[in-house]
This record gives sequence, C-alpha cells and structure tokens, in this order.
Amino acid sequence: MSAANLLGDLSSDEDENPSQEFESPDLTMEDGALELESEEVVRRASLHLKGIQKTIEGIEEAQSMEIDQIDKASEVAFLGKANSQLDEIANDIVEIHNFLRIHYTPVFPELSSLIGNPIEYCKIVRIIQNNLELASDENSRLKEFLSGDKILVISMSSSLLRQSHHDVRLSEREMAVVVGACDLVIQLDTAKLVITQYIASRAPILAPNLTVLLGPVVAAQMISTLGIQGLATVPACNLASLGSNRVVGTGIGGGGIRNKGYIYSAEIVQNVPEEFRQKAMRMLSAKVVLAARVDLSTKTDLNTYAGDLGDKWRRELVQKLDKFQAPPDNAATKALPLPVTAPSKKRGGRRFRKLKQQFEMSELAKAQNKMAFGDQEETITNAYGEEIGLGLAGKNSSSGVYRAISSSATTKAKMTKAMEKRLNKALEMGEGNSNLVRTLLSSDK
Repeated sequence: MSAANLLGDLSSDEDENPSQEFESPDLTMEDGALELESEEVVRRASLHLKGIQKTIEGIEEAQSMEIDQIDKASEVAFLGKANSQLDEIANDIVEIHNFLRIHYTPVFPELSSLIGNPIEYCKIVRIIQNNLELASDENSRLKEFLSGDKILVISMSSSLLRQSHHDVRLSEREMAVVVGACDLVIQLDTAKLVITQYIASRAPILAPNLTVLLGPVVAAQMISTLGIQGLATVPACNLASLGSNRVVGTGIGGGGIRNKGYIYSAEIVQNVPEEFRQKAMRMLSAKVVLAARVDLSTKTDLNTYAGDLGDKWRRELVQKLDKFQAPPDNAATKALPLPVTAPSKKRGGRRFRKLKQQFEMSELAKAQNKMAFGDQEETITNAYGEEIGLGLAGKNSSSGVYRAISSSATTKAKMTKAMEKRLNKALEMGEGNSNLVRTLLSSDK
C-alpha cells in the first residue's frame, strides 16, 4: 500500500482494527475490586490506545517515503486527525491520573500533592506499589526520571508515614489494576511523543504561521497541548504557563520568571537577555494567538509556503526587542554660555533720583534711630505689646517737650491727579464736608 493511500485511509477510517498494536495491559476487573465508573475510564483509554496504533503505523510509513510521493491533501487531513488524537491522549492521561489518585491515595496519601506530573506519578506508583520503603533516595530507579529535590521530598514523606505506623495496602487484584493503569499512561505518553515529533516535522503544512513564529518543535508542543483551535481562542496571557514544569508543594522555590513553559523555550525568547524575556514572552504570546487564528481560518495552498504573516510578525518582534535592548542615546555635551563680565547697567537721571527720594527714610525715622549720650531713652508699647524706643524723636529730658522735627517734602504722601479732580468736583457740587475737602486740597500743595 502506498503512503498516499495509507494516509487517506487513516484520515477517513478510524474504527478498523490494526494488525499490530501496542501491548495493552490486562485490565480485567472482578466484582468488588474497583468502582464500575473508574473501570470504564480505564477501559475507554485502553480502546483509544488501540486506535492510536494505526496512526503510528501511518507515521512510520510516511517517514519511510519521500515527501514528493505523499499526497499533500491526504497529509493535511491526516495531520488534523493526529492532532485530534493528541487531545484524546491528553484527556485520557488526565482521567487515568485522577483514577490512580483516588485508588492509590490510601497507600501513599501525600504523593498526589508532591508530584503533579501524571507521567512521573505513574512511574513512581509502578515502582513503589505497596512497599513504601522503596520510596527512598537510595532507589536508583527513581533517579532515572526524578530530580534530587523531588526524591528527597518523597523519601521524607514516606519515612514519616512509616514512623506513624501507616500500613494500608491494596489487594493483589486492586494493585494489578493500578499497575496496569500506570502502564497504560506510560504507553499513551510514548504514543503522544511519536505523534508530536511527526507533527513537528510537518508543522509548516498544518500551521505555517505558528511554525515561523515559534519554530517547529515549540509549535508542535503547543498544538499537541491545545490544538490550533484552542490556541486561537485561549487568552494570550494564559499561553506563558502552558507546559510549565514548576515544582508545586515541595517547599523549594525558584527565582526569576515564574512560568517557563513552551513559549519560554522559543528561539525569540532565548535570544534576548534574562531581564527582557518576560516582555518577550508577553509580546510573542499575543502574536501566537493571531497566527493561530490565521492558520485556522485560512486554507493553506499546498504547493506554496503560506507563512508570510508569521514571518512579518517575527521580524517585527525581533526589531522591537532589539530596540528595547539598545542603550539610550548619548546627548551631545553642550558648552556652558560665556559668563557676563560687564557690569550691569543701572538707570540714573532726575526721574530716577526723584523716585528714590519718595522711598527714602523720613526725618522722624532717622531721629528715632539716634540716641542722646547720657540721657534715658523714652519708650512706648505698640499694639502687639512690644517695647519700642523713640530715640531723639521722644521728649527732651531737660525741657520735657517733644523735639521739633521737620518733615521732608519728598517723603510726604501725595494726592494723585485723579483724586484731586474728584475732590474738586465734590467741592463744586457741595457734596460731603467742604471744610475737610479744602483742608485736603490745601495740604497737598
């Protein structure tokens, strides 16, 4: 059978039983072993695994053929089917993980809170089973897939359980079902890896704009997690945490960027320094949503590469990130202005002298600032209770009368011409106190 025919058959027929299958674990459950609803979850995932094997056969057949020998229309349909099967695999893994957490929690209650990754959880359960002593940092099988901090936390938790005389065990039939479910999850994860690698090699056909933005590997990872339709509808702010492997519940924190998911490993993000990667992830996430919408709504021309918008957005992002990293422009050093050494011009003349004379100290103020030698100064108290000395403006100590101090005509208050005009008009019309008006007019002259 040719690869084109095989891919065409796979995209249209999903129910035909394959000739070669994954080795399906024995999940025979007797009455009373486990709940019927949980049994159905595992059986349904086992049936899905049998259908996925035909997709694996098609991938192996297509990889052995030249690209020119494969019908591109059939390959696009096959890629869409493979992508939908990735969603089924993800759902099956979540359901079986919940099944295992429910039925294995009595044996190791804290394991589900310490290990959030379903694949790692299943591998640990398959190793420990009913013997908590195997959950130690000396177990070499755990070191094959777990980091040192996780092994340490699991070892401490199991040690505390043993010290508290916790000894809950599953029956042989129940443990056989749990181990079979763990094997099923591991096989589903292996099938997911094979399909993801194939989609990465064919990502330019399925999502050309996403592939240009993220690269084939990261694009395949995101497509395998949410699908193109999911990427087109999810908010951009949620994409940064997609695929994040943060350790939760171990008490071991980490600095820097919190969500290091698939987008964090993209080439655009990795090419910038650490302090700019958070900004690069936000900008790239927004463009990923746009690219997914374009790939979802546009029918790709099978004979041309339709990643023009993705290439345009990628170049825009690179230019903006380069601009963010550029140092600030150095402003040209401006010379200081020449200091003014010439003396400032001061106005003089008759008009300026008359203006200064109006504000000079009066004769009374001058006399107040002088004191007679050997005579006691006379003082008064003002309205604020302050004692003020009168100096030579006070009474003469010998005669007991105030000294006659002449007033200066320059400091005398003067009446404006407008006021003088109003007073003359009031005098002519006989308004007000005519004697007071005459006195004011005469004193101003």
